[in-house]
Amino acid sequence: ELERPHPVLWLNADEVVVSRASVNAAATKITILPPADQFLGLAFEPALPAGKHRLTLVFEAPQVRNATRGIFTLQSGGAWYSMTQFEALSARRAYPCFDEPSFKVPWRLTLRVPRELVAVSNTPVVSETDGGSGMKAVRFAETRPLPSYLIAFAVGP
Repeated sequence: ELERPHPVLWLNADEVVVSRASVNAAATKITILPPADQFLGLAFEPALPAGKHRLTLVFEAPQVRNATRGIFTLQSGGAWYSMTQFEALSARRAYPCFDEPSFKVPWRLTLRVPRELVAVSNTPVVSETDGGSGMKAVRFAETRPLPSYLIAFAVGP
């Protein structure tokens, strides 16, 4: 919820690439500004008015092998697993957000994963749909308001 109009919204993002942004499913023009210093800007024309809004982003984030922060992959028993560890400021490595513990919002997560793998998250699966090219889209129930570092997901066999 915005207390006043904003022509630009700055989100934390570290090596995350946003390809599409929309707000309230409206025809507001949004320009994705070049990221810098772990921030990503979204410029709104006209300025985003005060009030509640729903921001939808389509983006990709890198996975790091054998790390323990952000989205990472580890091998166990010959199988590879992708998982997350965002505490305290590593959610920005996975998705654009206000990566500060005082910001709490409801989250709706959809993961696009290979069809044969299992995906889990903080909330139950709401649906699994065909994602084409051997993939599936796994959509999870909305969370209660949470800070970004408490979102978790994992994918594996």
